[in-house]
Amino acid sequence: MADRPFDAAAYVDAAAALNGLPIDPVHRPGVVVNIERLAQMAALVMDFPLPEEAEPAAGVPAVSSDFADAMWRRSPRRCAVARLPPSR
Repeated sequence: MADRPFDAAAYVDAAAALNGLPIDPVHRPGVVVNIERLAQMAALVMDFPLPEEAEPAAGVPAVSSDFADAMWRRSPRRCAVARLPPSR
């Protein structure tokens, strides 16, 4: 699978079908372009070399999925904004 290039259009179709998410044909090209951009950004992160002795940052607690779900139900907009990295 890693030998084949990433097919953003196939991914969009499969992910939408899996999640029961209808995508308006008018918006599909934009969704595909954004998924392609996300794949490019992910490749930059994944290709960054880390030494074997690298460890996760201390003091960054994992968030349980129950907590994340509760926060999302409470305020989807605030939760989405809170997940953004701080601006510098």
